[in-house]
Amino acid sequence: MPPATQRGTSDDSEPPEITEPEAEAWWLPVAKIVGASLLALLVLIGPIVAIVVWKIVRRRRRKGRAPADAVHGGWDEYLDLAADAGLDAMPLATRSEVAAAYATPHGAALATMTDRATFSGQGTDPADAARFWDLVEEDRRHWLTTRGWWRRLRMRLSLRSLWHATGSSSADAATPQSTARPQWRSDHTGATARRGSRSRTASRRGRKDGSRG
Repeated sequence: MPPATQRGTSDDSEPPEITEPEAEAWWLPVAKIVGASLLALLVLIGPIVAIVVWKIVRRRRRKGRAPADAVHGGWDEYLDLAADAGLDAMPLATRSEVAAAYATPHGAALATMTDRATFSGQGTDPADAARFWDLVEEDRRHWLTTRGWWRRLRMRLSLRSLWHATGSSSADAATPQSTARPQWRSDHTGATARRGSRSRTASRRGRKDGSRG
């Protein structure tokens, strides 16, 4: 008798087929390499694109305000451009002093127009606001054209204006405001008045001491 394992079998039965794993598609390794390269490129240029887009959005937001606010936003843009160009901030200077120190072709006109919009009490014409921003753009091109390639790139990608704006906002929030009029950067009439008050007080004390002597 044949063994139990051979019962019911015949010699002509076919052996089971062995399925071999399919070969990997030729394009999968290429896709992996391309994907890794794009990811590395995104990591490298992603922050650069974010900085450029952020500055464009900030400029458009400032420019799209009401005429008087657009002028003040343009002055803020001028200060931020100066910071990105590597110039030192002048928080205790008047606008005219800032314009003289930065020495751009239209800085003096920008300071005068901003002071007029701040102190004159008259409305600002939309054409004046548009002209103001044209002058800001011309001064921006002036800073760029007077620098080499590397310094132009640094100016476009600089984050100094971000830290400058953050520090100015923190200082404004910590300083109590005596009036409802917004205090724009480089508007230090309050500080000037306090210095004048201290000078008058010192003069009165001097006269009193002289009279006593």
